[in-house]
Amino acid sequence: MQKERRLFNLRELEKMLKSHYKKQNSDGDIVIIDRDDRTEIKSMAIYAVRIDDGSTVKKLDRDNQHLLLISENKDEEYKTKIIDLEQASENPVIGRVIWCSKAL
Repeated sequence: MQKERRLFNLRELEKMLKSHYKKQNSDGDIVIIDRDDRTEIKSMAIYAVRIDDGSTVKKLDRDNQHLLLISENKDEEYKTKIIDLEQASENPVIGRVIWCSKAL
């Protein structure tokens, strides 16, 4: 059964330039986030995540107590980050990206 999406549970979030798909995103691109879809991580799906200095959009994977933030941008500064979920004070996942709008 497909999950019903309620508009009031969706949130627009401006993507951080270069943080995920360097060649495919531009400053001003907009994504829509399903905030209900944040507890059961779908491997390699794209999510918005809170990090130390704000938020970002990354592919996620999970192993036991770690969340892996995987970037398609292969520049060294954007290498895979690991969040220890036992050390996190709250769930860092904002929600799953379900739509993207490109700036022209």
